[in-house]
Amino acid sequence: MQTTKSPVTKNLVQRLEDGIAQVRKAYPQLPVEVVRVVRLTDLLSRAMFARLDAFFAEYGLTDTSWLFLTSIYTAPGGMRSPSEVGQVLAQSKPHMTRLADGLLAKGLIRRAHSEQDRRRVVLAVTPRGRQLVERLLPQVWSQHQQIAAGLSRTDLTQLSALLAKWLTDLDASVSRPVAAVGRRNARKQSRRRPAAGRQANP
Repeated sequence: MQTTKSPVTKNLVQRLEDGIAQVRKAYPQLPVEVVRVVRLTDLLSRAMFARLDAFFAEYGLTDTSWLFLTSIYTAPGGMRSPSEVGQVLAQSKPHMTRLADGLLAKGLIRRAHSEQDRRRVVLAVTPRGRQLVERLLPQVWSQHQQIAAGLSRTDLTQLSALLAKWLTDLDASVSRPVAAVGRRNARKQSRRRPAAGRQANP
């Protein structure tokens, strides 16, 4: 009886390389190194956000809403204006409004008046929000450590320097913060495109 071998399942990086090779056949001028790095960082970002969002879902949060909450928690007096939060997270105003409304509804933040200018509305962390942040911080750090578990301290140092240089250069080349565009588009595309585990074309 003849047996048929099951096809070997390729990992995400292998599928990406296959896709690059196919495109290169049709377009020999393809800038392989640049395309590879851009696609790898895109796929890595998707995978990390998917993992973190899955963790935060248990608490009714997402990675972005968690960053929103902690940006207020870490501010002097536990208060920031909505525009300041938007600058910290480099997010669009409509998205900031949706995030704020969600955290307000959960009782994790509240609206207040600035002590310096009573006409100015700020967002303040509530006791419930502060308690949640302090309870989750060690768990979030653990998630980060697991995500980067395959990298050595030297790897992390070198990668941090390269990514910081890349982001600084890219941010300086556009008229608005690059993260505001990138994170918003990533969220939109994640609703339209296949998950990171299946999307590997260059």
